[in-house]
Parts: sequence; C-alpha cells; structure tokens
Amino acid sequence: IDTSYMKNGQFFSEYRMRDTISGREAQAALGLRNTFQLAEGLAMLTSFEHTTTISGSSGRSTAASAAFEYTRNPLWKGSLRLEGRKESSQTSYLATAAYAAKVNRDWSFIARDYLSVTDRKSGQTGVQNRFQLGMAYRPVDNDALALLARVEYLVDRNAGGTKSKNDRLIFAASANYHPIRSIWLSGRVAAKMLVNDVNNYSAYTVGLRGIYDITENWDLGLQAGMLADHTGAMSYSA
Repeated sequence: IDTSYMKNGQFFSEYRMRDTISGREAQAALGLRNTFQLAEGLAMLTSFEHTTTISGSSGRSTAASAAFEYTRNPLWKGSLRLEGRKESSQTSYLATAAYAAKVNRDWSFIARDYLSVTDRKSGQTGVQNRFQLGMAYRPVDNDALALLARVEYLVDRNAGGTKSKNDRLIFAASANYHPIRSIWLSGRVAAKMLVNDVNNYSAYTVGLRGIYDITENWDLGLQAGMLADHTGAMSYSA
C-alpha cells in the first residue's frame, strides 16, 4: 500500500519475501521515498525504511539512503548512491557509482563501481568492491553486426577471526552477426581468474552458434563450445 504525501514523495507499506525461492522468511516494511528536482536533469532521491521480520530469524533493520542522478546531457548519464543499514547482527554500508555514455552513433560505454562494507557484531568486517567496464557496438544504420564486451574486477575481503581473500577478474565478449534474414551467427568468449587464500584458479570458454531458417516454420541450429581451466582439463559440448 502506498500514497503520495507530497510532490514526488511516497509513503509505503510493503509485505516482502526475503527468499522468493523457498519463502522461508517474510518481512513487513514501512518507509518513505522522495525525489527532489534540484535542477534540470539533476535529481536527488532519498529513502527511509524500517523492516520487521514476521517469520524467520533476521530480526529488524533500519535503512536510509540518498542518491543523485544526472540525466540532462543526451550523450552521457551518471548516478551516485549511498546507503546505510543497521540490523540486529550487523551494520552495513553501500556506495554505488555509475556512468554511461554514447561515444558516437554506434558505440556506447558504461562504468560502474559497487562498494559494500559490513561490520558484524562478532568482530568481523567484510569488504567487497566490484568494478565493471562495458562496451557495446550497435550500429544505427545497419544491424547486421552487434558486439558486447565486459570486464569485471571483484575484491572480496573478510577480516576478523578468520581472514579470507576471494578476488576475481572476469572478461566476457559476445557477437551476433545477421548477414541475411535466414542466417543468424553468434559467438562468445570469456575468461575468469580467481585468487583466494587456498589456491588460484583460472578458466576460459569459447562458444559458437548458428541458426538457419529453412522455412517460415522450421529452422536448423548448430551449437558448439569448449571450456578449459588452468590444470589443462578441457570439456567440449555440441
């Protein structure tokens, strides 16, 4: 249930499933959402909410957040968000920043960073930072070829009674080629490197797929792929 109590201001009451797969925990939330237009294309968004667990063991939590969004320039957009949440067992902080730009008519770019800090009552402090870069090639005048690429670096630290390190570097790219109406070709390549306290791991994969429209109602598809890791083990699929 929600209602507007001012312009761009909303009071809400929600009933939530904490785990939508098993439905083990249900929460009742009560809070406010506001949007303040500071200038043309510049907005500040704030929110405050309090949740109570009806069933389950999560207890209660109180959260507040503030965000800024810039959308005035037609060629680029940016956002910044800060959030704090206090629960019975821990206090967590979240900061996200995003930047998206249209480089030209065919190329676009996005950068995003996600920083999460969790202070637990047990004395452990967890820090996770996820940085992502992405590029997309989508021609305006000719849609025969489309490309997507992404690089992600994740720093995961859990300090305290048991120190742990779990960092990951991921690269992924995919391409779709549609030369004529009856033929679709796609390919993908991805690589991952994992560094933790126990051992290091790396793997890469390559995949190809083709589709041919035989008639209006029938098509023929062929797909093949390969997965390999740093130990030399390889898997194939077709």
